[in-house]
Amino acid sequence: MIENEITVNVPLEVVKASEIESKEVKWLWYPYIPFGKGTLLQCNSGDGKSKFMLSVAALLSKGEPLPFTEAEENDLILSSIRQRKMTQTIR
Repeated sequence: MIENEITVNVPLEVVKASEIESKEVKWLWYPYIPFGKGTLLQCNSGDGKSKFMLSVAALLSKGEPLPFTEAEENDLILSSIRQRKMTQTIR
């Protein structure tokens, strides 16, 4: 058996969650997509994740409100879609 040895010399700072000051979250689509944060959309294969995200991007790019919102204008987003298999790539 081959053993891998990794040496890391980085100081570790432990902080209690109670000591972390919370900050207000800005929302692109409340309460589903926070603005400027990573968002994970997880479903089974074929459930329409890509179509859903492209629909959201299309609405935002046209300045139309997202479903269940009263906003008249939304910010433009750029989306990168990565599929697990080449056969699931949007063409």
